[in-house]
Amino acid sequence: GQIILKNNEVGNPQKLECSFFNISGMKDENGVAFPDASIQLKDASGAIIYDFKDLFAHYANGVSLNEISGELPLSISFGNELKKGQNYTCTFNFMDKKSEGKLSSEIAFTW
Repeated sequence: GQIILKNNEVGNPQKLECSFFNISGMKDENGVAFPDASIQLKDASGAIIYDFKDLFAHYANGVSLNEISGELPLSISFGNELKKGQNYTCTFNFMDKKSEGKLSSEIAFTW
C-alpha cells in the first residue's frame, strides 16, 4: 500500500487503515479462495494491546477470487486506551487459509 504522512504522529480519536491491492496467488478452489486477516497493536515494550484474529470468519465457505483481487482495506480505530506521546506498532496481516501465502504491513506511530 501507499502511506502518505508528514510525520508519524496520530491524534485522538483516529483510525489507521492499510489497503492491499491486486492480490493474487491465492489457492484457487473452483474460483473460490479462503482469505484470513488479522490486526495486532503493540506498545513500545512489545506488549499486545489489541490482537484481532480471523477477521474474515464470515467467509467460512470462501469468497470469489474476483472479490479479493482489487482493493482489500483493513482498519483499526483508536480512542482513549492509548497514551499520548507513546510509541506503538500496528501490524496488518492478510493470509490464505489454504496455503502458506501471507502479506504483512507494519506501521509505527506516536500517539
